[in-house]
Amino acid sequence: MQENAEGTQESLVWNVWPDVGKRLNLSKTTTWKMIHTGQIPSIRLGKRYVVPKAALERLISGQQEHAK
Repeated sequence: MQENAEGTQESLVWNVWPDVGKRLNLSKTTTWKMIHTGQIPSIRLGKRYVVPKAALERLISGQQEHAK
């Protein structure tokens, strides 16, 4: 956890669904396929997967540059 500007704690990771999928405007199935193929960087924690926020931001910024 990390403190944000307001002094509250903020997570350094996103849950794969719905957080990451909806942020990337992907369906649940597509999101999970991209996790399992490594197209979306993720970390497995026990039975669940999470996506580091920094990795997701890099992925999004890369997509925006390709769109230009």
